[in-house]
Amino acid sequence: MSTNNARARYLSVTEYLQLVPIGRATAYRYLKSGKIPSIKIGERILIPRAAVTAFDEKVGLYLDEKMKDFADERKI
Repeated sequence: MSTNNARARYLSVTEYLQLVPIGRATAYRYLKSGKIPSIKIGERILIPRAAVTAFDEKVGLYLDEKMKDFADERKI
């Protein structure tokens, strides 16, 4: 795998945090628990770009459900 290809497919933790609305401590906790998929090369942790889309989908579904519950409670 070429370096450019790897850069296109994987993000550093810092790059990932620029794209998702979670803090650094939460990200590392999720990485440790496996909620965010990753690979480790030496000391570097790399996150597949697809994990950003997966995060967005999970959060979106969670928020959609919360909004539905809110609307049901308010009879909206």
